[in-house]
Amino acid sequence: MPQIGHEPGASRMISGCIGHVYSIFVAGNVAVTGIAGYLLDTESHDKPPADCPLHLNRNRKLDLLTAQQRFCKACAAKLAKSHPAELKALNAILAAKD
Repeated sequence: MPQIGHEPGASRMISGCIGHVYSIFVAGNVAVTGIAGYLLDTESHDKPPADCPLHLNRNRKLDLLTAQQRFCKACAAKLAKSHPAELKALNAILAAKD
């Protein structure tokens, strides 16, 4: 059973006495998805890459939610044009790790 500071690594945390493992990226990913969707007044898109916060996760793949995300070129360009300061902050949230 992993202990604090051991595997599975710094981007995953251990909770409880039986070693439940969870990702630190989930809260940031969910927050960024909501904020970016609000700022752009848009819905999710079906186009790749799947690790864009605004990509529609139709099959509810948990690994996409728990992995580190980054904006696709199209979403980044839209945010850079309309909300450059917010894009910088959202990217900082997405980049938070270790």
